Amino acid sequence: MSIRFVFTSILIVVVAVFAMANMEKAVISFLIKDFELSLSIIIILSAILGALIVGFLSTIKNTKLKREIKRKNIEIDQVSVEISEITKKNTDQAQEINTLETKLEMKEKEVTAQKEKEVELLDEAAKANERAAALSKEVENLVEAARK
Repeated sequence: MSIRFVFTSILIVVVAVFAMANMEKAVISFLIKDFELSLSIIIILSAILGALIVGFLSTIKNTKLKREIKRKNIEIDQVSVEISEITKKNTDQAQEINTLETKLEMKEKEVTAQKEKEVELLDEAAKANERAAALSKEVENLVEAARK
């Protein structure tokens, strides 16, 4: 049993006991007319009227809360869609970054290979220059020897 049910049951018993303890008649003036009723009936009618008013106000409050929940659920759905779109965009960007990193690595390897070829060519050019210098020296020596 819920606490609300237990509390309501206790309240009903208290009101009933209180009403039965007050059985004498009372005069009630309502608008322009006077009524004579038993206090117990007045107490019970007042409790019923109070319960109806509380029930009506609770219904209004619950209706407002349900509308607010519906609005918040719509907002949650919209935000969820935005999150999905952003996540997809991030995934696409991550793939693009990976592709660009791969291309960069390939370009770096190409540049390294070109530098190595340049070094080899420079080494070969230096060796060719040394041979040319040696040959030039030999030619000079031969020319000097031929002049003598």
